[in-house]
Amino acid sequence: MDKKPNLFFISTKEFALDAFVAWLLEMANPIKWNDPDNDDINLNACAKDFIKFLIIKFLEMKGKKNDSKLADLEIDKVKVDHQWKKIDISAAVSGKNGKYFIIIEDKTFAEHDNPLATYIKNAEKLCVEEDLGKLICIYLKTGPESKPSRENIEKRGFKYIDRSDLIKFFEKHNKIKNDIYIDFVENLEKTFETEEIQKWNDNCWIGLGDYLKNYSKLKIEEWKNLKGWFHINWETHTWKKYRIFLQIDEHKQFDLCFKISDDCKKISTEIAQKFQDKLMENKNEKYKIEKTSLKSGKYMVVAKIKNKDWLLTKNDGTIDKDATIKELTKYEELLRNCIS
Repeated sequence: MDKKPNLFFISTKEFALDAFVAWLLEMANPIKWNDPDNDDINLNACAKDFIKFLIIKFLEMKGKKNDSKLADLEIDKVKVDHQWKKIDISAAVSGKNGKYFIIIEDKTFAEHDNPLATYIKNAEKLCVEEDLGKLICIYLKTGPESKPSRENIEKRGFKYIDRSDLIKFFEKHNKIKNDIYIDFVENLEKTFETEEIQKWNDNCWIGLGDYLKNYSKLKIEEWKNLKGWFHINWETHTWKKYRIFLQIDEHKQFDLCFKISDDCKKISTEIAQKFQDKLMENKNEKYKIEKTSLKSGKYMVVAKIKNKDWLLTKNDGTIDKDATIKELTKYEELLRNCIS
C-alpha cells in the first residue's frame, strides 16, 4: 500500500458525516482532560468557530447581519444528541453571552424527503420549554443539489450549507494534525476533476453528474444517486411509440447504454432487435459500440459503450472533461440519426 487509507473515502454514507459533525461539535466543550496536546486546543478552537459559522450562516439567511452577543460568545457547554425527534443532529449550545439550539440535517448524496417543517415545530417547542435560546436550522450536504432544491430547502426555514462552504471554513483551520479531521477534510476536497478515475468513489460520480447537468452542453434530463443506484439519463426521443435514450448506469459498470423503454408493458425482443439493427446500420468506425444480448422487459439495453471508451483521461489518470463531453456528443448524434 503506497498511500495511507482514508476513513471517509471508504465510508461515504451519511452516518460517517453524522459522526464527524457530532464529534466536532462535542469538541467545542471546554477541555477538561489531563495534558491536552496542541491538536486538542486547535480542535477546540475550530469547533467553537464551526458553531459560530453555522449560526452566522443561518442569521444571514434570515437577514440578520450581526448578532452582538455572538461575537463575544464564550461557549461553556455543548450537549449533542442524535436522532432527537428523528433529526440527524441537535446541539444545545450555552455560553456566558447567549444560548442557541442548533438542529442539523446532514446528507451526502440522498435526496431530502424529511418533514423539515415538523422538525422546526418540535425544536421551537423544546426551545421554549427548556429555555434553549435561539433556534438555528442547518441543512448540510456534501454532495451536489440543484438550485431549485436548495431554494426550496431555505424557503422551508433551513440554511443550506454545501461542500464549498465547508471547504472554505476548514481552510482557515489547516494546521490541525488530528487523523479524523484530516481524513474528513481531504475526502471533502476530493473531486471528480482531481482524483484518478480508477479511484473514484460515489462523491466523484455525483460530481460528474452535477457537472454534466449544470455546466456542459449535454441536455441531461435526470441524474440521481437513488438508494445506491447512480444513473444519468439524457437525449430522450420517441421511436415507433417507444422511448429511446442514453444512460450512464452504475449497475452496468458505468457503461454508456442505449436503452429502449415502455413504462407500461414489456417490450418484445423483436422490437428491441429492430432498434438495435437501426443503431448498427448508422454506426461507423468512430463509434466503439457493442451489441448486447436482448431479454424482454420494460427497460432494455440494446447496445453499450464501455466506460473506458467514453470516460476519457489525461496522462495523469484524471478525467479529460472536454474529450469526454466530445465523446458523449458523438453518441447523441448517433441516437438522433436513428430517428431521422
